Amino acid sequence: MKTRKIALGLLAVLVVAGAAGWLSLDKETRGLLATLPTNRDVLFWSQPQRDAGFRALDRLTVLAKSRDDKVSDYIAQMKGSAYDDVSIRQLLTMTSGVRWNEDYADPNSDVAQFNKHKPEDGVDALVSYMRRLPREVPAGTRWHYSTGETNLVGVLLGEATKKPLATYLSEKIWAPAGMEQQATWILNRTGKEISGCCIQAATRDVARFGVFILGGARVNGQSIVPEGWLAEATTQRTGIDRPGRGYGYQWWTYTDGTFAARGIFGQGLFIDPKRKIVIASNANWAGGATDRVASPAREAFYRAVQKAIDDEAAGAASPPRQ
Repeated sequence: MKTRKIALGLLAVLVVAGAAGWLSLDKETRGLLATLPTNRDVLFWSQPQRDAGFRALDRLTVLAKSRDDKVSDYIAQMKGSAYDDVSIRQLLTMTSGVRWNEDYADPNSDVAQFNKHKPEDGVDALVSYMRRLPREVPAGTRWHYSTGETNLVGVLLGEATKKPLATYLSEKIWAPAGMEQQATWILNRTGKEISGCCIQAATRDVARFGVFILGGARVNGQSIVPEGWLAEATTQRTGIDRPGRGYGYQWWTYTDGTFAARGIFGQGLFIDPKRKIVIASNANWAGGATDRVASPAREAFYRAVQKAIDDEAAGAASPPRQ
């Protein structure tokens, strides 16, 4: 039986500095910091590390899982599937190598069928479909866009938090970030959120989410994600065979440092950290995600906004004419 790994990210404790901060901590937490384990496997902690660590396990974050752990280690019902060979990192970057058809125009494609099939009794509908999929190429050797992969990311998160995704989203982001309106999330045939899609939210709140990400995903001055996560997630982790473009951890990336999220019918969220730009758009494109006219037009709009910002900055920096 595999020992479940324990994460070592210490929330606010790690930002405490100085004698006053240290003395304000309880003795268990001080003991843990003094003998902080350097690995995440309790089998190989030293005696002093276990003495301190076991007294303060409730102060350790649960969600800083290793991105190199296997998917089926966290989603038990995926054991025996092609995802036994897929890491969380490969799931996040859609490089699983598992076969998936994302053709929105094909009624028999995986993206059209995953929520229509009859799941086995007692098995989540998304898991029931995904665990049947065969391997096509070795894991980590190919990028292939798959809504199914995002479905599994959501299932994994639900397994880790033991909460409905909508509840977790509300607690971690929606309420703390001050969203203006309520949002809804479509459920699958077994009553769980379809994590690969299907959140209904006001465009202004999507923009607020963009501002939240641009600001470092902070609540009361503290980031809700581990240090370095956003920088890693929003820069290229894998190529997508398009010049100047790539894919991070569930974000589309550009080589100029910008990144974006895109919806199947043209919904968009574009974030430019350098220029402090957030653009949220709603849409119902006739051609869907592969619309050959609307898609490049949206990209052109993003670049036009960037140029306008740059031109305004250049004008402000120019000396007045004599």
